[in-house]
Parts: sequence; structure tokens; C-alpha cells
Amino acid sequence: MHCHCNIFVSETRTRTRYLHVNCFLHLLRFYRLAYKRSIRSLGLLVQSYELQLKKEKTNELINGRTEKMLVSDLIKEKGEGVITTRPVTTVSEVADIISSKRIGALVVTELDGKVVGIISERDIVNGLSKSGANLLKLPVSDVMTRDVYTCAMTEDVNQLRREMTTRRARHIPIVEDDKLIGIISMGDIVKNRLDELEDETQQMR
Repeated sequence: MHCHCNIFVSETRTRTRYLHVNCFLHLLRFYRLAYKRSIRSLGLLVQSYELQLKKEKTNELINGRTEKMLVSDLIKEKGEGVITTRPVTTVSEVADIISSKRIGALVVTELDGKVVGIISERDIVNGLSKSGANLLKLPVSDVMTRDVYTCAMTEDVNQLRREMTTRRARHIPIVEDDKLIGIISMGDIVKNRLDELEDETQQMR
């Protein structure tokens, strides 16, 4: 039960941290505008910032495109390596791999590389609460999540984040032409936003 609570808190903190990063990024842009234009009135500053956001949105619509961070960009930074397991592997073996590699989930594939499931820390904890220690002897196929949401390399990271939040999924396999390319976690997305925040801060100096 204690482990289950820790995982729930971890998920909540990750999503909360992402929201804080987004808000902080807007605040930095807000103060940067005030510094550049020497605006001292809060009301005028808010109006000026809103006009700037509208102008940026209009330019995006006129150009017919927006500057997006794609899943392929994240994969380039993170790398395409992904640890997998087979459906016949025992839960005990998977738990050892997750612990030793310090990862949150394993993608379950067949011999031909087809993704058939995913097993996470949460799946193991939930299984232990229902079946006890006997769960560790069972094959992964008895415990894994079979309805796996996957995405392509061309997907927008912001859209992926929304899907992960809606589905309460912390790990999403990346698949191209039925081939497993990599895996993206909510932590990867948060790290990306933190890097953007750091770049924005550097530009202000």
C-alpha cells in the first residue's frame, strides 16, 4: 500500500511540476516584456502582453504553421534505445529489471518486435495488492496492460502530453511501421519544458 501511494504521489507531482513550469515560463516572458518596454503600470503591462500573444497567434495562422516540438525531436535527444521483455517473462524478473535499470516500465513485445503490452511499476503494485507474493511467479502476460496507446514520431509533443494526462499514462511507446522505435515518459516531456525554460532565461540575460 505504501508503494502504491508513492507512485500516485509521483504521478501527481509530475503533472503539477509540468503546470508550474508552464506558468513560470509565461511569467518570465511577461517580465521580459516589461523590462524591454520599461512598462511600470501593471494594467498596461497585461494589455501589452495580451496583444503580443494575439500577434504571435495571428502570425501562426497567417503562416499556416506553428513551431512545434515533435516526438522525433525528443527521441533524438533521448536516443532510440528501449528495453523490452517477452510475454512469458515472469513478473519477478521484470521487477528486477525495472529496479536495476531505474526505469518505470517495460514494453512487452513478441519475437517479431510487435508491441503486445506494457508493464509498469503501477501494474506490479496493483497486482501485488490483489494476488500477493504469488504474482511474482506469474508471466508478464497475466499482468501487463494490453490496450497500449502508441504514437508516431511525427506527433506533436503537446498533443502527446494531453493524451498522457487524459489516459493517466506515464509511458508511451513510439511505433513506426509496426516497429518499436523508442519510449517517451512524462518525465521526458517535463525535462524538455525545463530545458526550454532554461533557454528562455539565458535569452533574458
